[in-house]
Amino acid sequence: MSLDCFGLSETGMVRRNNQDAFGLFHRDETGLFIIADGMGGLANGEKASGLVLSELSGWWDSFSPALFGYDFSRMVSSVVDALECANGKIYRQYSQNELCGTTATVLFLFRNLYGIIHAGDSRCYMLRRSQWKCLTMDEIWENQPGADREARMRQDHPNRGLLLNAVGVQEPFECRVSTDELKTNAVFLLCTDGIYKSCSDNDMKRCAKDCRKHHNMETAVKKLAETVYRYGARDNLTAAAIRYTHERYRRYRG
Repeated sequence: MSLDCFGLSETGMVRRNNQDAFGLFHRDETGLFIIADGMGGLANGEKASGLVLSELSGWWDSFSPALFGYDFSRMVSSVVDALECANGKIYRQYSQNELCGTTATVLFLFRNLYGIIHAGDSRCYMLRRSQWKCLTMDEIWENQPGADREARMRQDHPNRGLLLNAVGVQEPFECRVSTDELKTNAVFLLCTDGIYKSCSDNDMKRCAKDCRKHHNMETAVKKLAETVYRYGARDNLTAAAIRYTHERYRRYRG
């Protein structure tokens, strides 16, 4: 298999500082890809997202499949443990006097398997063949189980878009984990809400298609960012594209 990736994170046109963070790590048949959107007063949101990135990059530095007996589920559980460690540090250091935390969406690839560890409302999409799908669910008020359907449909409801979970806002740590097998070549797109709230679903899908079609992924991701700027870029914007390719497919494509 082959992994290619490109990511960017920018402040946008309104915010004074960038509270987003991302990390792209891969070697051989394994990859760890992180995107985080911090929240909090002053620079605390920036510290929270940076701490998540620091914990996971440290995990990656010491990672070896042999340490887990090549067991994929044990690897994913260990990533969750690293996020839980980040959660405790953020909660104790920054969340005692004011709300502070960060979303986190982590994509872990090993051979032909993938896992997604998710807290908050940053997203992971996947393009496989002609299918374009969001693999995460935003943990916001209108998506919570049991919420009144009529109230959830109101665009002007005061709770609409209210974030219900993030790394660092509570103990014990809660996250969503999903795993699956990759049988075909795929492109993943990780992004913060500064991307998907400022452009259309078709814009993001076009970016993924361009990443699959062309070797220059940087051009495709930067083009998506340009679209966000055309719509005002009122928030920090962060996106990372990951292309997963079987060697057999690469030889077939020439």
